[in-house]
Amino acid sequence: MQNIIWRLAATVILVTLAACGGGGSSGSPAPTTPPPAAQSSAQDTARFLDQATFGVTATDVAHVQSVGFNAYLVEQLAAPISQYTGFSYTPHTAPTTCQYHAATPTDASSICSRDQYSLFQVQRQFFMHALSDSDQLRQRVAFALSQIFVTSGIEIYEAYGMADYQNMLLKDAFGNFRDLLQDVIDHHAAGRRTEAAAAYARVLPLINYENRQCGLRAAKIAMAEGGVIKSGAVRHPLDPIHPGRRHLF
Repeated sequence: MQNIIWRLAATVILVTLAACGGGGSSGSPAPTTPPPAAQSSAQDTARFLDQATFGVTATDVAHVQSVGFNAYLVEQLAAPISQYTGFSYTPHTAPTTCQYHAATPTDASSICSRDQYSLFQVQRQFFMHALSDSDQLRQRVAFALSQIFVTSGIEIYEAYGMADYQNMLLKDAFGNFRDLLQDVIDHHAAGRRTEAAAAYARVLPLINYENRQCGLRAAKIAMAEGGVIKSGAVRHPLDPIHPGRRHLF
């Protein structure tokens, strides 16, 4: 991939210099169109897709060979975002009409418990997205984030909460640290405590990293402003942020 990018950059520079004509002489020859980049091999393309998708297909290999790696990445960045849908808020404690009964696993109450108070439907949609949706690269990045910022399906067992968390991973897959913090604050400010907890669980490893790098002050101030934590104060040996910069948060 890096070789392709460098070759493209070198081609652009050479074409630009040729167009300048050195001293601007009217007798300079017209620039020639550079030859197209060599088509990647099926093996290299399959290896690339094995890392960028949830499964290599012959159709995808042919497409990437036709458009090239960079164009494929541009397509993936612009692809519609997969979404977990069909979930709505449920209280943390399941009502009596939505509880599982081993003796009657197919009755309405057991089905309600399966769909609302387990990860069954979320996991089902995960595989549907992985097999059929076009935003394969985003899904792979979101899945990788879910393995790094792990949220317990035992503590967050409400389906709507985990679905919302997965949607956030998809939305922020190509985002940044500020976007992650903003999601935590927005969920908490709107009273969506389950989603805020899930978002915070995702951000916590980054905050811990910031702490090791002595950058915790900004993270704590941002979260205190959003009401996620009560105080943005830091402990010794860190000094408080200067009042002249405090307004930035």
